[in-house]
Amino acid sequence: MTGHPRTSRTLDIADCPAGVDLLARVRRGLERRLAGFGNVSVPLRSLAAETRALVLEALGEGDIQADIDGSEGHPRTLLRETAFAGVWYWQRLGPASEVLDDGLEIGDCPQLMLQCAFQSASARLEWPPEHDADTLGAVGVLAELAAHLDAWRRAAWPGGGVSDSLSQPASGNPQPHCVNLGLMPLTPADRVLLDRTLGQGPVRILNRAYGQCEIEATGVRPIWRVRHFNCDGRRLLDSLEIANLPSAVVATAEDLADSDARLGELCVMIGAAHVFPG
Repeated sequence: MTGHPRTSRTLDIADCPAGVDLLARVRRGLERRLAGFGNVSVPLRSLAAETRALVLEALGEGDIQADIDGSEGHPRTLLRETAFAGVWYWQRLGPASEVLDDGLEIGDCPQLMLQCAFQSASARLEWPPEHDADTLGAVGVLAELAAHLDAWRRAAWPGGGVSDSLSQPASGNPQPHCVNLGLMPLTPADRVLLDRTLGQGPVRILNRAYGQCEIEATGVRPIWRVRHFNCDGRRLLDSLEIANLPSAVVATAEDLADSDARLGELCVMIGAAHVFPG
């Protein structure tokens, strides 16, 4: 997930102290995250428009973007990773798509993705009452999902207090499980039944790092639909993944360390080396 800054070598941000200070805050956020602390938020709404534009130009655009539907208590939100993996830009939108708020979040993944993906989802897989000989493939997939979903929940709450509450955080470290639908002889009826049973959640993610990867939350917590396509648009992988968030979205510790180093280089390039003594 490592990217490269798509920025000019002559940035006006060097003449913008507020912008340079904000880049310093972002780098400190990366270092704090690498030290094992939680995600760091950097609000942008109070910045002058010119300063914000310079900061976003300096950070560039990465390969991942996400769209989160609005719901009660949460307006529609757009997110995109910057050219520095683990540094995310987000915008909350109003009814007319006006920007209500925006900011940066530094971490392996935006917390809003985790909070909203399954906010109104079912905590259990409901078995479809209608299935016949044409949908035996779907029944097999659902049986595998149900078994691994139970195992995931037991690992998430190792004390045995498994709850249907969607607000209860996982206290354990459950391992993800992937079901590769491309390896199964599924009929069109199978796929219709799977889609109807799993439903659709509010989060859609696109990762263009290698070809194109489309990720969608289903209506069952925590099952994701993950599709990989090559550069010609041919589908390479169609899978269902049980995970807090698919690995194609999560920045690794190596990604964060690389972003920290490259952001330091960028600051040197724009004449801001004095912001980071030593």
